[in-house]
Amino acid sequence: MSLRVTGTLRGSMSVSNIANVEKISWITDRPTTQRYVRFDSWVKNYYSSGIFSVNFSVHILDYTEDALAPYSFVGDDILLLSMHSTVEIAKGFVHSMILRIPQTDRYSSFDFISDEDAMKLNNLAMVKIVDSSSLHEGVFETTAINQSTQYSFWKVSEWVFHDANNLNHQVEITLETIYFNGTTYCQTNVPSKLEVTVP
Repeated sequence: MSLRVTGTLRGSMSVSNIANVEKISWITDRPTTQRYVRFDSWVKNYYSSGIFSVNFSVHILDYTEDALAPYSFVGDDILLLSMHSTVEIAKGFVHSMILRIPQTDRYSSFDFISDEDAMKLNNLAMVKIVDSSSLHEGVFETTAINQSTQYSFWKVSEWVFHDANNLNHQVEITLETIYFNGTTYCQTNVPSKLEVTVP
């Protein structure tokens, strides 16, 4: 983990400390001969500073070849994911928790799924959902609605492949948490990297 000090401004809020956590990676060969593969794999990462801790997990659920309805991307290949995070804070409060996905390559996209049954929020309210594509980054943004000692979310998403099983793909999912520690606003960035390669 690396820590750097900055003077980033977010509206009227100045973030004084940013902690960047080392990424945890998961890689798999892309299924090409099976229509459905159950992975049930986890990528887990965390950060702790004494009064504040955050756990961020990506649950890789399953892979579907040439998806059929009710999937949104019929005919494409889909890796179904769920993302989980819990923050505990002994002093101060959480300001926001945001998932960020960089722009994808032109043959993939990342769909956050906006259905209410695809997310659960605890002491958080959803602000914005933007899916990631080759044109722009993806964002799932929440803001705290209560001053609590614990905040959490669960979010289902689809990583979609639009090619003919002949390309490698990777995506980095970063959880950005901004909190007030009683003195200053701080930010943690906890990343996970997923990679699917052609065998």
